[in-house]
Amino acid sequence: MSNIFFRKHMVMCAVGAALSLAPLPVLANGLDTNSTSPPADIGLDDGTAFNKGSGELVELVTPDGNVVDIPIEVALDDTVEVTNAGLLVTEPSTYGPHLGHDVLDALYEPAQSESLGRSIDGSSQESPPASQAYQLDSNPSADLTIYLDFTGHTTTGTPWNQSPRPATFTSAPYRPSNPANTERYIVNIWEMVAEDFAPFNVNVTTKEPSLDDLQRDSATDGRYGIRIVISPTDNWYGNSGGVAYINSMLWIDNPTEKRTPAFVFSDNLAGGYWKYVAESASHEAGHTLGLYHDGFESLDYYEGHTDNTGTSWAPIMGAGYNASQTQWSKGEYPGATQTQDDLSILFDRLGARSASGRPVPALDNNDIVIGSIAAGGSTTEFSVTVGAGPLSLTVNPTTANPNLFPSVELLDGRTLLAAATPPRPREWSTTLNANVAQGTYTVRVTSRAWLTPATGFTTYGSIGEFVLAVNGQKLQVPALINTTPTATTTLTPTTTTTPTTPTTPTTPTTPTTPTTPTNGDLLTPIAPIRLLDTRIGIGGASRAAAGSTTRVSVGDHPAISATPTSAVLNVVAVNPSANGYLQITPCLDIPVANRTASLVFGDGDTIGNSTIAKLDKFGDICVFSLVETDIVIDATAWIGPAGKSGLHVTPSTRVVDTRSGVGLDGPLRSNKTTRVSLAGIIPDGGTAASVNLTSVNAVGPGFITAYPCSSKRPQTASLNFDGQATRSNNAIVALDSTQSFCISSPTATDLVIDLTGYFAESGLHFVPADPERLLDSRRGRTLTAGSSIGLKIPAPPDGAHPVAVSMVITVVDQTAPGFVTSWSCGKRPLTAAVSAAPGEANANGAITELTKDGRSCLFTSGTANLVVDFSGWWV
Repeated sequence: MSNIFFRKHMVMCAVGAALSLAPLPVLANGLDTNSTSPPADIGLDDGTAFNKGSGELVELVTPDGNVVDIPIEVALDDTVEVTNAGLLVTEPSTYGPHLGHDVLDALYEPAQSESLGRSIDGSSQESPPASQAYQLDSNPSADLTIYLDFTGHTTTGTPWNQSPRPATFTSAPYRPSNPANTERYIVNIWEMVAEDFAPFNVNVTTKEPSLDDLQRDSATDGRYGIRIVISPTDNWYGNSGGVAYINSMLWIDNPTEKRTPAFVFSDNLAGGYWKYVAESASHEAGHTLGLYHDGFESLDYYEGHTDNTGTSWAPIMGAGYNASQTQWSKGEYPGATQTQDDLSILFDRLGARSASGRPVPALDNNDIVIGSIAAGGSTTEFSVTVGAGPLSLTVNPTTANPNLFPSVELLDGRTLLAAATPPRPREWSTTLNANVAQGTYTVRVTSRAWLTPATGFTTYGSIGEFVLAVNGQKLQVPALINTTPTATTTLTPTTTTTPTTPTTPTTPTTPTTPTTPTNGDLLTPIAPIRLLDTRIGIGGASRAAAGSTTRVSVGDHPAISATPTSAVLNVVAVNPSANGYLQITPCLDIPVANRTASLVFGDGDTIGNSTIAKLDKFGDICVFSLVETDIVIDATAWIGPAGKSGLHVTPSTRVVDTRSGVGLDGPLRSNKTTRVSLAGIIPDGGTAASVNLTSVNAVGPGFITAYPCSSKRPQTASLNFDGQATRSNNAIVALDSTQSFCISSPTATDLVIDLTGYFAESGLHFVPADPERLLDSRRGRTLTAGSSIGLKIPAPPDGAHPVAVSMVITVVDQTAPGFVTSWSCGKRPLTAAVSAAPGEANANGAITELTKDGRSCLFTSGTANLVVDFSGWWV
């Protein structure tokens, strides 16, 4: 730095007192002058001694006579020039002769990767093909932009164009010494710079942004960016690796000037080799955000150090061209010329990247997910539910040059079961192996240091993204439970070769159907309870064999009053051995020809459905299973003469849609309880709500529990989902005194809730019926997309006039994703009773209002067959 006038500017403190420096004012287009550095006495040519790190500043006089205060270590940096526009930083070109690109590729070229998995924000992530080189975004929803401009640029009307430099100059497009590698190198450069800025709320892009995405018009303008011109053209400036103005991304633009870019001169960086260009691009971007050079003793740049394994490390704001690992730094290595906190400055100016409100997902036994760590030394946790047996957890980087160096641990509660750390940084990979019992475990990925600050690095810059792969035994989803409204039986095969008619297990004398009062019974909602779980012996039964019947006691449970005639149940099949169905009935022998199905499932599915099940005179139900499976049953309400609440049918109304902000703002967060208020939607005094719950865009497999907020969250689920398909289930949920209920999910997901009715002191009574099939379009006419069909509902035996009916709707042979709406004919509501996916049998219970002449209508959005079974009337 010649021809610049220095004046020593001391900041003093009392003896014995801690040095405390308030931030200095912002000068010269946003120049932040606050910085500290470690002690190191350095003298100027005039003999003046400066103690680096003592809090000393120097005043520099710009060419137009303005005075600026800057840290002494910056003043002593020969690459820094004080201009009228601000501090200009020039990078040297890479030193000496260079290895050929083919040799460098063997050292640095990323492995070609396939799809890596599901990222935390719900998107998929993979290494993009070379054909997309000019269309890349790392965080497209961010307001701030770092534009890597490889296409050439004309610069005019900026500080770069002040005399003696040209008033206008044009930078040629980026081309490495082997032009055939251009697009591949651009992808590699983008991936590396995107990794460096992954923790921050900024979009690293190769697409030309709009002027609004770059220009900053005022201090309140929150949408702006910086252009990093990557070009071989340097004749307007001179032999250099790159140039940038300190803080220029933060400058407020003069209306008479264009946005001031930074430059990377690619031909001076090993002939445009991607690794060198990427290091320079991140380095220059750091300058535009206020970062200075990381040097070593008397050197302006620190080129790094190497350990005894050959792993080398350097700071990004040093000269890490040849280092295998580069990270953001705060000068923790010996001989550092400054301790500027890179990450604190970047987080302050860019903000932290959010995962769109979505927490890290719960994982199953064969899952791959991308996670991130944004703070050195911190941890990201996952939950994983697996069956008994071998479990392996593999952690890989997302790029060939990761900033993160992690460990992976497996915990059961707070007990550490196993741990693994990669053998060395950079292209690390590590696998943890363990044998576990069936259950849910915590997987912990933690930022780690490598060796010492003199030979490796601390946890400070060990941040970034990683890929976690789980390989274990078949997932056992937490017991599906559902407080779900009406509907019993569903689809059963049209013709069935089944075992002989099942007999009831040891029970009292042959039961008979209980007598139901002609005016029906009322409902009492309860906090969800588990009646049966064959996996762990709840209810006294084990895994159901093919063709077997399991008796389940309902009326004897202490949460259920005497003399119930029906119960609201959620029935779940867990890991069935083949395609099949479950049938829920009073414990009577049911001829094969008369069987309906309360739940239809595929081989290996864990899936549930709601039903209102009629009880026998002992208060029991019997569950027939066509194939071998585990069974889980939960109850959310009982119906009987002593019930307290009647049904009030409402037009189907959407009360929550997190996709559009209706009712709740944003997706459900993992393991966070959310209150859903129906106050103002239903009258005061409501005791329960009949709702349809639909999971959309879940980041992984999981379940939703709906329960009264006045109760402790039960270990049950109202809806299960696999993270891939849209899933729905009906529920009757008890309300608290504020007309609210609570929902919780271990997995982030969007949620849709449709209200179909509510229960209060007065209202409709329920008259249970033996399950009866009302429609099976497989035996007649398949419904085409966009068509509707009417159903005539049989009248109750006492001739009462029903207002609504409980039924199960099953969609089969669906040709495309879609939905079915059930309503009382007339104008069709924009709601769904069943969400349908192709290749599956999709069923859901529904409470449907009837027309005055006892009819109901169904609409299907796609071509499909419909099967409808009903279980009772509301009169």
